[in-house]
Amino acid sequence: MTDNRIQPTKNNWHTVAKIRNPERLKVWEEIVDGDTMPIKSIIPTWGGVEGFTELQPFYMLDFDALNPEQYERLKRFLSKKFGILGIDQMLKQFGVPVLASDVTVLATGARVIASVL
Repeated sequence: MTDNRIQPTKNNWHTVAKIRNPERLKVWEEIVDGDTMPIKSIIPTWGGVEGFTELQPFYMLDFDALNPEQYERLKRFLSKKFGILGIDQMLKQFGVPVLASDVTVLATGARVIASVL
């Protein structure tokens, strides 16, 4: 059986979040080399987010689409910020939420259709 899912290509992202929050932009520019980051879907998820008492809409960072240098910078940042050892396991288990209120989502091509199915 052939796997027909669209696979992310390093540095050739099809579903992205453009960062609008100036404070978060400073951090993410150092991690992803710009103001956009790959996300898994154009459809947000609702859940608990640190720093908020109410549920918030968020997107999930597609860290599998990051190149190795970006992924290493992400791990260093999260390890330092949260004091977490073994960050790889945490990333695989929980992922990285991106607050919907901080970004504008853009998608191109067939990835848009795949995201809503």
